[in-house]
Amino acid sequence: MTRKTTLFILAFVCGIFSLQAQSLQIIKQDTLVVGNAWVDGDLAAYAVVQNVSNLPVEVALKRIDANYTELTDSNAICWGLCFTTDISQNPVSFNRVIQPGATDTAILHVYPDLDGYTRTGFIDYVLFDYYNPTDSVAFRINYQVNGVPLSEKEFSRPELSVYPNPADDYLRIQYDVNSGANAQFELINLIGAKVFETELNSQSSELEIDFSALNPGVYFYTLKIDGEVNISKKLVIR
Repeated sequence: MTRKTTLFILAFVCGIFSLQAQSLQIIKQDTLVVGNAWVDGDLAAYAVVQNVSNLPVEVALKRIDANYTELTDSNAICWGLCFTTDISQNPVSFNRVIQPGATDTAILHVYPDLDGYTRTGFIDYVLFDYYNPTDSVAFRINYQVNGVPLSEKEFSRPELSVYPNPADDYLRIQYDVNSGANAQFELINLIGAKVFETELNSQSSELEIDFSALNPGVYFYTLKIDGEVNISKKLVIR
């Protein structure tokens, strides 16, 4: 075998190994999140990552602060836990092990602070193998926080609160919706599947639900009015 042939074979094998080394793939994400700086205290975006390799991967999440925008210092990353806005990479103890073929969800929050100021920009993030940072996948989310004040009618928004949070077996819901409104409470898991829904009677204001059959984990509860999401927040079930 000639030296040239040997080098070609080595390059070919290395090329195959390089292609196989990429374990992570974003399969679903928000690209644009829009909110109102007068009323929205928390805008949430989501990115679902899948392990496409044959081995478990210990994954970390990092915000790329080098691409700074005026929204960066209002941004909090959630990877196993939601951290303060000054943390751009999750602590090692909160790395997430993703099994082959399995998925996990990164949650990114922007807090407009209800100050009425317009802020628009993008933030870049990367999910990576903690022990092999070159094995990574990057994604970008655009945030558009407008500063247009709402009318008096729009300020009278429906209200929803749940407790306890974290919850164990039972969850108590308190709500206030306009009379005659078609209101629904929904519970969504991290991959976007609806696991529970119920109608909310506008003549009442409180409801207790048994969640003991659900698996522990992070969920999102939403209030829908006439088919449109008005409120969406995180719920932890232990």
